[in-house]
Amino acid sequence: TKMFYSENQYHLNSYSYNQWVTFPSQMLNSLMFQKILQSCIYKNVVNADLMTLAQYRLNTQLLEMKQIIDGDNSRLSMIIIAQLVDNETNTMIKGKTFTMIIKSEPSPIGYVNASNQATKQFLDELLIWLKE
Repeated sequence: TKMFYSENQYHLNSYSYNQWVTFPSQMLNSLMFQKILQSCIYKNVVNADLMTLAQYRLNTQLLEMKQIIDGDNSRLSMIIIAQLVDNETNTMIKGKTFTMIIKSEPSPIGYVNASNQATKQFLDELLIWLKE
């Protein structure tokens, strides 16, 4: 739940007094579920907690979510891998790595604002990718 930033290559720090309310991956999963459900591109959408037969499964992994601070310049880097899998054959239909780079203020609130922008961009790109 720590908020990580980097001022030098290969070196991570975390903000001492600020943190995410829960793991960013959990927040992303909730937002992805909601966005895909509202898009109506599938007949039904269920999350992984529900035991049911589903034709497809969307696997995602948050690889990176950090703020990079270079003096007064700051940016957020968010990288997510997504795979659409056919559950019947257990084969990947398609996969994609989503990379979002968003300018931010070099502060915790700048990190949060840039994270929100990156998340919106990711969700928009994810829906376009799923419709292709």
